[in-house]
Amino acid sequence: MKYRELFQETQTLLEGLSALESLPQNQARREKTVEFLCLETGTKFGFWSWGHGHAGESMLPVAIFPHGLNQAELSTFYQLSMNPESNEWIRNPMLPALQFSKQSCGMRTDFWSDEQWRNSPYRKQLQQIGLDEWLVCVRYESDSVWSCICLMKATDHPPFSEPERVAVELAFTCFRWLRCDTSETDIGTDVPVLSIRNKEVLYLLLDGLSRKEIAARMGITLHIVNDCIKQIYNHFGTSSATELAALFIKGK
Repeated sequence: MKYRELFQETQTLLEGLSALESLPQNQARREKTVEFLCLETGTKFGFWSWGHGHAGESMLPVAIFPHGLNQAELSTFYQLSMNPESNEWIRNPMLPALQFSKQSCGMRTDFWSDEQWRNSPYRKQLQQIGLDEWLVCVRYESDSVWSCICLMKATDHPPFSEPERVAVELAFTCFRWLRCDTSETDIGTDVPVLSIRNKEVLYLLLDGLSRKEIAARMGITLHIVNDCIKQIYNHFGTSSATELAALFIKGK
């Protein structure tokens, strides 16, 4: 692709994202960013998320803003994301860049040939919910707080283009509100004092799962889930999942 064409296509996407500056809160900007990128790139599914953890080790998501899948499809996607093959085919290829930079952005074609991806068992699993090609950008603003945008196209759609990858990478660089850091997550220091079970319930609750879905995911009773959520609410002084999410993601 010629440099002029690359610049023009990238500029169009960045100008669209710039318009989101007028929104009053970071949460609204992030949600609209995912929606806008999905629309402009012909993407079926996308999400913005943030969490705690070091690159190459445990990276625990705290909250996610998804767009494009129904609840059943989302549940399947979350399960696939916990599959070790997700690390092998998507997460692990991104890690080497994070050894030298706070940001890593790539798409499937950067790491896997068409033949490798076509024969990938993980791709076959994604296709069960109509997903295929992917583009991911992850950024660390501190040693342990990361933000991420992930886009996935529908089955048999063409791969992401270089302008699309460049636009997402530049968006993280240019738009401060796409990046989550410790100034937004000051209650994160309270998370380690929760029990292991309560922390897992907390993360699933913030991911938007219902109490019944949390019980099924963790293999525990609904009564135990209710008790855990009560303890979590008491710990943070909240009375609903909405109030809890507001503590973790402060609109600015």
